[in-house]
Amino acid sequence: MTAEPNPPPRPVAEWVAAHRKPVAVALLVVAVAFLAVAGYCLLKVANESAVPAPTAADDAPFPAPPSAYRTVYLWGGIIGLALAAVSSVLGAGYLTRLPSAEPARNRHAAGVLILLAGSLIGFLLLLFGTVLFRLWFDALVKWVDVRDASEAWKPLTALLVLLAGAGLMFVAAQPARADERNHPSIRRAVYGINFGLTVVLMVFGLVALNVIVAMKVPAKLDTTQNQSYTLTDATKAYLAGLTQTVQATATFTPELVSDNPESNRIATDLRRLLEACQEVNPQQFKVRNIHPVLDQAELAKIQQQHPQPGLILEIAGQSEFIRASELTDGQAFRGEGEVVKRLLFLTEDRDRAVYFTQGHGEPAVAPSPDRKVAGRTGRQLAEVLERSNTEVKSLLFDPVTPVVPDDASVLIIIDPHTAFTPTEVAAVRAYMNKPRSNGKKGKLVVAAGPVPKADKTGVLDTGLDPLLAEFGVSPNNRYLMGERRGPLDFGDFVVYPEAGAARAEHPVAMALAEGALFPNCRILNPAEGGPYTANPIGFSVPEQRATWFETEPPTNPQELFAGIRASAEIRRLKQLTGNGQWPLVVTVTEPGPPPSKPGEQPKDISRLVAFGSGDAFADPTREGGGGGNATLLASAVDWLRERPAVAAVAAKPYGVYKPLRGVDNTKLLWLPVGITLLSVVALGLGVWSYRRK
Repeated sequence: MTAEPNPPPRPVAEWVAAHRKPVAVALLVVAVAFLAVAGYCLLKVANESAVPAPTAADDAPFPAPPSAYRTVYLWGGIIGLALAAVSSVLGAGYLTRLPSAEPARNRHAAGVLILLAGSLIGFLLLLFGTVLFRLWFDALVKWVDVRDASEAWKPLTALLVLLAGAGLMFVAAQPARADERNHPSIRRAVYGINFGLTVVLMVFGLVALNVIVAMKVPAKLDTTQNQSYTLTDATKAYLAGLTQTVQATATFTPELVSDNPESNRIATDLRRLLEACQEVNPQQFKVRNIHPVLDQAELAKIQQQHPQPGLILEIAGQSEFIRASELTDGQAFRGEGEVVKRLLFLTEDRDRAVYFTQGHGEPAVAPSPDRKVAGRTGRQLAEVLERSNTEVKSLLFDPVTPVVPDDASVLIIIDPHTAFTPTEVAAVRAYMNKPRSNGKKGKLVVAAGPVPKADKTGVLDTGLDPLLAEFGVSPNNRYLMGERRGPLDFGDFVVYPEAGAARAEHPVAMALAEGALFPNCRILNPAEGGPYTANPIGFSVPEQRATWFETEPPTNPQELFAGIRASAEIRRLKQLTGNGQWPLVVTVTEPGPPPSKPGEQPKDISRLVAFGSGDAFADPTREGGGGGNATLLASAVDWLRERPAVAAVAAKPYGVYKPLRGVDNTKLLWLPVGITLLSVVALGLGVWSYRRK
């Protein structure tokens, strides 16, 4: 070997070269230690393999599986034997090899020894740390996700072993760098070690970053079919408009139920719901999750008042408690609806009773002996209203002195089949015109289509039309008919919102955005004059569909339509048109009191909503037929009560994701890993090529 003119200082290699025998003996001692560790691990594997599996007759209710650490011990034994072999071979070889007469050769041999010993032992330790990290990955997830640090020592131990191996490889490569220019093998080894360490640290860094991000950062992309983790637009608008501070304190958290998978899912969904609410209005919606360790004193205080876990909502000194059992029915998560309902309860006035008239053949919203039309119910309407914290009641007028109860915030009349008596109409008129005890006048919903008289002829006079006319609504008491088109029968119409109302985001118009099916309709014309303003906001959409009017209940619409098309005179009398858009939903307002502040615009007061169909709101009785439209009615009630436009939020059902057939899980795992490794290799080759130049 040719001596370098000015060799760089190599204190470590020189010290090893000067102390050959102690270094060799130290390697042999290390080999014995590794061998002892390997023997201990393999003995544990043999002992645990001999333990019989637990049976149902065991005394322990949850016996630990005997092989819980068997894989760890097995890997420990294998890695220990490999470490002992490497240390013994290197120690024995260095001890038996005669030193050279040239100091430079001795320094080179010492550098090679350090490189081999450090890189091989470090690689085996790094491999063992990687294995431990994989075996104990669940403990890391548990630590990060639910703050359960009972097994945090596992990922920390794996990380320490991994870092020890990586650090030993890096340190071992430094003394050999002095020979990399003159020895291609050493140069390749040094560059290979640097490249390997870069790959390992990058992969583990990405894994750690992904775990932390996945567990701690809320998901921004909701790909669930029913948007399970996305608030409805109405809820977002309501939360954004909060003017009072809401303090949400969750005592039902993953930290408190980590041993129960089902409860853990509900608690996690609740946390995500609260985070989504806070994100909409962080200034007014404050969230706190009670931790069983960090908040022991506060948790004990809360449990004295609320022993069951759940959610506490506080606004201006008032509070509502939602029990954990109210967040789900086992099949769906009801958290959003429950939170909105309780917030409405805390922020709105207590005038929340809604009365449905009964006794005139209306659909029954509650069990009632009065069933003039068998099988017709309005339970869907009642259930939707009740979910939005509305108290639903039935009103059966007293035959002698009828009166609308003073606590009725809205009176609802759905599809009467017999006439109201003059005294009953007078009671409704008094309710609408005279202020109640709270100083407010009544609000009214009338949903009524043309109904035959008792003798099955003409159109029944329900007695309500003069009252509607007083409020600017003039019903046309004829049967609106339309040409049969697809699933629409002769008396069926689809109603969409009027363009201006939709642009103004009128709550009732928004509920019509997807279209509502109205069977058995009559049109509602706005009347001029008086203090009231009637606004048609829902129109039938004929789509070039022929429409006409009948004064008698049609028995054979197909034959009628054929006769109409054959006679010009009949077409004129029945007002046949090929593109008629008819008003079927009308809202009525009256001017409010003058504004208290200069510059403010006067606010109109909602008074009445009229629908040109009653069958549209009875529970469905035929496939694809009218019935339901419960959200539409709930929106009308909310508008009349001047509530925020928060529709009754439906529960979001849990589902089971089933991967498509043919999905290759191997590709799902190795494709991203392979792309990452290839990218690192390409980068390394680029750097190597540049340095070679």
